[in-house]
Amino acid sequence: MPLNPHFSTSLLGVSTMATQQKEQIIQLSEITNNESNPRKSFDQEKIEQLAQSINQIGLLQNLIVTKNDEGYTVVAGGRRYRALNHLLELGKIDGNYQVRVLIIENKSANDNLEIALVENIQREQMHPLDEADVFFTLTKQGVNLEEVAAQSSVSIQLIKRRLLLTNLGDESKALYREGKINLSQAEALAMGNSEDQNAIVSRIKDDWKMDANRIREFLINDKPSVSMALFDKEEYTGGITTDLFEADDNTYFDDVEQFLQLQDKAVDQLMQDYENDPVVDWVGIERGDNFEHWRYEDAEEGENGGVIIHYRMDGKVEIHKELVIRENTKKITDSTPKERSEFSKKAYGYFANHKTILVQNEIATNPRKALEIDIIQRLKNNENVKVKFHKALSLHDPITEENRALVHLLEHIESYLTPLELQFKNSWESYSNLDYTALYEALKALNDFELNHVFSLLVAMSFGQETFEKEESENSIFHQVARDLDIDVREGWTPDESYFTLFKKDQLLQIADDCGASIGQRLHNLKRKALIAVLVDYYANPEALQNEDQEQLKHAYCPKLMQFEHQAEA
Repeated sequence: MPLNPHFSTSLLGVSTMATQQKEQIIQLSEITNNESNPRKSFDQEKIEQLAQSINQIGLLQNLIVTKNDEGYTVVAGGRRYRALNHLLELGKIDGNYQVRVLIIENKSANDNLEIALVENIQREQMHPLDEADVFFTLTKQGVNLEEVAAQSSVSIQLIKRRLLLTNLGDESKALYREGKINLSQAEALAMGNSEDQNAIVSRIKDDWKMDANRIREFLINDKPSVSMALFDKEEYTGGITTDLFEADDNTYFDDVEQFLQLQDKAVDQLMQDYENDPVVDWVGIERGDNFEHWRYEDAEEGENGGVIIHYRMDGKVEIHKELVIRENTKKITDSTPKERSEFSKKAYGYFANHKTILVQNEIATNPRKALEIDIIQRLKNNENVKVKFHKALSLHDPITEENRALVHLLEHIESYLTPLELQFKNSWESYSNLDYTALYEALKALNDFELNHVFSLLVAMSFGQETFEKEESENSIFHQVARDLDIDVREGWTPDESYFTLFKKDQLLQIADDCGASIGQRLHNLKRKALIAVLVDYYANPEALQNEDQEQLKHAYCPKLMQFEHQAEA
């Protein structure tokens, strides 16, 4: 193939960046690939298309190379170099093929990397993970990112977003490169530590619906934001979850217990400071989620008034100044502290999910109870009468042998709903766009037992615990139904990894004592992750333990929030 006369000799401002440069025609065999090319992912189909274009009209753009001991190394133009080698493999050209190149000299490795990065970004969008690796390398080597941003026509904010991706673990990166998650999901994943990332990756592989918002909710849960802290951030020694280098209100304390301890001290100090303030007449604290505005009114002009410190249960503090207490209301000096929840919102949600599934599984085979519930729900004008599936079904853990109640419920669905062409989907979406005439004919064909079972199943799937962020009242309809059904929790539920990951190390050690897993074991020196693994293996082993007392502890263990009232009293 003759050398094509149409060449461009300037590229991406290289003339201003290179100390020395010159054009030259060299043989393809003299050129080697740059193993440090920032682009790790190449679209083979596009490489082949580029090769076809080069074969027809020649190479229109110079390669940028540097001299090495054996020849030349590509700095920019990796796709064109691969296209030329593709033609070489096809026999369209040989190693003597003449390639016009721009040779740059006296450039550092940083400069070469920067040139390659700019060329790749401007020519065709690199994979964000490749961009992240390059930006990270440049920052370690002291390259000015503002200059890189200007050369590559990307914003500093985008560079920061790419740098966040370097926090992804290997499994998370693989999931992203395989196209199983998008950029938004990858950025959300990068907020978490390796343990949290692996937990989310496992759920995604099990076909959970985890969009970026759901991932952030999983990672943040009920963690307090850094902006809430009244104390010096240097006092906090735990982990931090951050969201795209944003402000403190998008950065979170992982260790909630340590945060609350530090916040308590800071609130005490704050109260002392106000008490010593000569322009403050009085100071009070209201603890709890609701501030009773009706007790106070604004001080009149010329009055100092008092200060109320509203200390919420989640640790957030709000200051209300220049207040006077309304007549006929008591003065609040320091309201009695309310006891903080023993469990996180995530834990309450876990227990609500599993208890709901246990109850649903029993209702599915109890037409009498289903009729009673249906009447109650209709009288309450409950929208779930429309057979909108209870959210526990969409939030539930992956289907495993340990989730026996869920397995049984799915068997009922397969047996009684599928023949009616009411297809079950993991998303548990409500039925819509049905052919109700055909469905009515199918229902008429069922015998009484089958019809009762379908009815019970649909009622069961729409019924469950209503409160997911705290413990539900023992007098709720849900708990009354559960007590009537006399459910044995351990028949349908077994502690598994998703359960144990809800707890801190000291809580896990207590669980190990309660269930007998600590007998004959030295667990206190284990890290939390290893301790979870021990407990998971303990319950995954189906063989009976030789120690009968330990076996009894293992099978009797049931946390308080998984119990129904009759079991708690037993």
